Amino acid sequence: MQEQAAPEIDVESPAPGIKMLAAQLGGDVVAFARAEAAWIKVEAGERADYARPAVIALGVGLALALGVLIALPVGLMLVLVPVIGPGPALGITLLLFLVTAALLLRFGSLRLKAAFRPRSER
Repeated sequence: MQEQAAPEIDVESPAPGIKMLAAQLGGDVVAFARAEAAWIKVEAGERADYARPAVIALGVGLALALGVLIALPVGLMLVLVPVIGPGPALGITLLLFLVTAALLLRFGSLRLKAAFRPRSER
């Protein structure tokens, strides 16, 4: 009986096709990660641009609300009290400034909520 030699197996390195595939896969993963990061930056910038008017409106509404609490009603009441009396002057003053502040705050909050939704749902 004659002994047969074991077949030779190359264990030093995988086939060149697998090396190239692995290198290409690594490059694709890096390119995908860069593209995804760029998309996220664009999306965040777009949302920030859309939210800017809302933040401005909220700031103006807040300033107006503070004015409602402090200076504007006092000044208007000083003008109206001699004409219509203290009760109606207080009611007119508060109603006028609170309605204006509520409208600005409502607009700002709706616009800010919309800024965090996808563009197609705005």
